[in-house]
Amino acid sequence: MLFQEYAITPEVFSKEYFEKDPLREKDLLFFLKQIRTNGIIASINKNEWIIQVAKYRENLTPAFRDRLSKVFEYLQNHHRIVEHETIIEKDISSELDWLRIAIKEDELKPYIAILFTGSFEKPYEKTLSIEEFLDKDMMEYPRTGFEIEHSEHSFQKYLKDFLLYAKKLTIIDPYFTYNRRDDEALMLYADLFAKRRGNRLKNKQLIVHTYYNKRDKFVDPDKDEYKNIWIKIAKDIHEYYHHRVTINVWNDKIMHDRFMITNQGGISSGRGFSLRKNMRSFWSLIDADTQRRQLNHFNQNANPNIKLVFSLTHESELSENCKTLKIGKIKKIVHDNKRGKVGFLELGDGSDYYFQLPAYFHGIKDIKAGVAVEFEIKENYRGEVAFIKKVL
Repeated sequence: MLFQEYAITPEVFSKEYFEKDPLREKDLLFFLKQIRTNGIIASINKNEWIIQVAKYRENLTPAFRDRLSKVFEYLQNHHRIVEHETIIEKDISSELDWLRIAIKEDELKPYIAILFTGSFEKPYEKTLSIEEFLDKDMMEYPRTGFEIEHSEHSFQKYLKDFLLYAKKLTIIDPYFTYNRRDDEALMLYADLFAKRRGNRLKNKQLIVHTYYNKRDKFVDPDKDEYKNIWIKIAKDIHEYYHHRVTINVWNDKIMHDRFMITNQGGISSGRGFSLRKNMRSFWSLIDADTQRRQLNHFNQNANPNIKLVFSLTHESELSENCKTLKIGKIKKIVHDNKRGKVGFLELGDGSDYYFQLPAYFHGIKDIKAGVAVEFEIKENYRGEVAFIKKVL
């Protein structure tokens, strides 16, 4: 996994915990500094965790408190302490109460470890004291590079935690285009980007920076068809997942490397982020300065060499291209496998329409005979087909 998530009880930051062994201060700082590379700390029980930790920190020795505050400032500024809303309880009076909530959340979406003071017998296999955690060599220097197979399974494995809490996702890839493999990859990222522990969040921002491919063999970029294909992809993402989508197409003088950057971290890839059979590439985590430099490339005021060919947003071109939606019912499912579902739906007037849904469609589990859906009709090589937007 690119990112690793930990739950820590607030008592680990208490004065009483460190008084028993001053070396624990060094251990905790070491752990938190490692978190800055590829880790996330859960603020469980909404913001109650961060409030309780702040109270404990006030009672620490000034020198240790200042050092700890600097690490916390970095983690918070880079959104590495994430607020959880899955399980919320009011009366929390002990460390066992915090552990009980963390264990429940681990069952929903596993943590790497649940860390506590170790002052009593551990109640769960993943609960470890800081000392035990370090003694098990679990906190070696974190990996920053991974060899990735460009398959749907591999992308889900490595990106689900990387995108789990991100609120803004930027894909920079000059060779990313609208063909089927890139379209499926972008929808997969949009699906992972929409998920959070037990929830699906709306209004996240998804931005794609690519270049104007004048050598395209299938579509003439100088015609409206090129722009219309991008409009379709961006509109589909917005309607499936309710992300705020922006597609920026630039001239071909500005970029070569490929990056995926969120408000929490970033990845560089030598061969991009497209789905490609039998292809592997090396992905590396990049630091905050590299992320900032890559995003600044697209500031036209600071970089006179770049030109924005066109930009699509769901607020402008996408909304203008929306079609009238219809309501029908699923008539039958013809195929149902790991690639998705294929079948027919019908309108009240008895007319049938063929549909095909990819596995990443967010309501695919609910697609079954008799279910009402909202859809639009489009033309392709099969003739008129139904494009399902949501389950009613």
